[in-house]
Amino acid sequence: MAVALGFEDGLSKLNFKKTFRFFFFFWNAPLSLCVLSILLLLIDVLSLEDVKQTVAAVEKISLALKTLSDVYVMSSFRLPPKLGGVLLGLYNKQDNKKYLEVAIMSKINKVLVRYVREDGKLHTVNLQSPNLADGRSQSVILRVGGLRREYLSLELYVNCRLADSAQRLPLLVSLPRDAELVEIRNGHKAYTRMQGSVEYIKLALGGTVAQAGALTDCPFQGDASSYNIVNGEVNSILGDHTKALIGQLIIFNQILGELREDIREQVKEMSLIRNAILECQMCGFHEPRSRCQPNPCFNGVGCMETFDFPGYRCGPCPEGMIGNGTHCQDIDECSEAQPCYTPGACVNTAKGFTCEPCPPGFWGPPLSGFGVEYAKSHRQECSDIDECLDLANACTPNSICINTIGSYRCGQCKVGYVGNQTAGCSPRKSCATLSFNPCDTNAHCVIQRNGDVTCACNVGWAGNGHTCGKDTDIDGYPDRSLPCMDNDKHCKQDNCIFTPNSGQEDADNDGIGDQCDEDADGDGIKNVEVCLWTIRAYSGAKRLVDLQTQTVNGFSTGYTAFNGVDFEGTFHVNTVTDDDYAGFIFGYQDSSSFYVVMWKQTEQTYWQSIPFRAMAEPGLQLKAVKSRTGPGEFLRNALWHTGDTDGEVKLLWKDPRNVGWQDKTSYRWQLSHRPQVGYIRVKLYEGTEMVADSNVVIDTSMRGGRLGVFCFSQENIIWSNLRYRCNDTVPEDFSTHRKQVLMHIKV
Repeated sequence: MAVALGFEDGLSKLNFKKTFRFFFFFWNAPLSLCVLSILLLLIDVLSLEDVKQTVAAVEKISLALKTLSDVYVMSSFRLPPKLGGVLLGLYNKQDNKKYLEVAIMSKINKVLVRYVREDGKLHTVNLQSPNLADGRSQSVILRVGGLRREYLSLELYVNCRLADSAQRLPLLVSLPRDAELVEIRNGHKAYTRMQGSVEYIKLALGGTVAQAGALTDCPFQGDASSYNIVNGEVNSILGDHTKALIGQLIIFNQILGELREDIREQVKEMSLIRNAILECQMCGFHEPRSRCQPNPCFNGVGCMETFDFPGYRCGPCPEGMIGNGTHCQDIDECSEAQPCYTPGACVNTAKGFTCEPCPPGFWGPPLSGFGVEYAKSHRQECSDIDECLDLANACTPNSICINTIGSYRCGQCKVGYVGNQTAGCSPRKSCATLSFNPCDTNAHCVIQRNGDVTCACNVGWAGNGHTCGKDTDIDGYPDRSLPCMDNDKHCKQDNCIFTPNSGQEDADNDGIGDQCDEDADGDGIKNVEVCLWTIRAYSGAKRLVDLQTQTVNGFSTGYTAFNGVDFEGTFHVNTVTDDDYAGFIFGYQDSSSFYVVMWKQTEQTYWQSIPFRAMAEPGLQLKAVKSRTGPGEFLRNALWHTGDTDGEVKLLWKDPRNVGWQDKTSYRWQLSHRPQVGYIRVKLYEGTEMVADSNVVIDTSMRGGRLGVFCFSQENIIWSNLRYRCNDTVPEDFSTHRKQVLMHIKV
């Protein structure tokens, strides 16, 4: 036999009188010993007024979560329709972390429980509940069970009835050791306030569901011992007046039960009297009439006469309704089956239901029907709309569109574009918009076609762009090794510092490149002493005259044709005995149509005056070749000649310095060609210094073509470090040049 005692903690030092109530229970042991154990600790959350009380409460809660099996959240409140908020929560004061939060979601009839799991992640549990926001007082008990087991469980009781539960949930994380770091917020103090009135919020640490229910006037049908214990607890808490009230209520319930039985007997007697009256009427001397006239059945239900009482039988109720045929009432398919995407989107109609259209951002076919079976077998399907694919102008062009559930959002501009959603995203044309310069002081920033940013060393420097060193021969390799790494190995030392050797060929692996190694094959015999000609095969020869050589005039091109292109390379005349043309070609379409950039060292008249006399002047020249005759004497002399040749060559630009190239000197050219607008610009560097610039030249003779190198009667030309890049972006100086030309025309 259990005896319940209730008392308030009198420790004024902790000031727990308003906040905590302990319940102790005694049992008679076989050895007549009295055993004392604490079964339940009650915390009144609304009465926590100062920091000291809150800290003490947090310490009790933390201890309970570690040692007890069950914790109960009990509350009573009134909420206006479709309103809710946070009922109770335990939060970290520093980062607002939710250790445990209970919120009422009235719009969707759910109670949301969020807590931090042992792995530090936030876990959310949705518990289904009846409508809690109807303006009436609602009583809620949330049981958090399994605290000392492998899995956590949640049970939601609404107005003393089990509404929903969740099993096998991750365990709850322990509260911090420092209780002052934890804050308890209730429905009046939480950031998402309860939009109604909260009558009480209590935490019961330990105990059973029956004990917790007794504290909220919910007499759950638990085990007898627990129920008696709880009754003892309630009696000790509420006092003698409450005991008398409960006794009167019990007597009242007994009277109501007896009255219900009396009414049931009276209904049976009335039925017998009614049947007797009907039988007397059937024995009368009047003509028999149809029992289906007027139709006693529900409107639209068929009637059939029978010999059995009461003389007719009604057919089944219409689809979507339930009853005995005489009386039919509509079935609420929305509450019975919930066939719609969201419960609030279901509209119950006479004899059926209809689902409202899918929420904004979702798509799905309409749904309506009759009956619970149909509603259970047919569900409204709503799929997320990918606005980024379906809406052409969801975001600013060239920006990132991010699809989300039910909506979308616009991000930043794509790689290679600058701007925002308001101003728009335009192609990045220069590195000026970068927040910092990642390149070496002797390098420049390059925007690739895909928008990526790379670094390239300036002319006369070599490296990976982030680190650059001096490059005397401009072949792409530094004079000294650099403290960097790259895939092209342009951070290692050049094996020929003063002579271009972009392939870094070294036949004898002595660290000296073949271009500058006096003994390239390492056989001990210098290159100049190797006998290239022998008369041993000619037994009749008496002597060998001096060897006569002449470099074949011509060019070498690649196979790929380009539209817009950036072409650069290095050429080096590795001799002191010749002074003719060297250069490169672009826009090559055939041997009669191409652009050529060529450079003569000295002034010279071509030695063949037929078909016309051709005079070559020193200086860099840009020519457009459109030959009517094709390869032959006319084109030969026209290329040699500095100037226009009708029907053959047009001189587009000539370096006004009239300076020829220097022997054993490396030169670097940079060409930009945009055939779509006729843009041409050539720059020439000697070392790190730009010595010639054609500025903007406009010509549309060739709409793109192949690239190559050019030689006219010149020996020992080394072309090295050739690079090209497809590029259709029109440079900014084209617009400036065009404006100047238009202004000149107007004047």
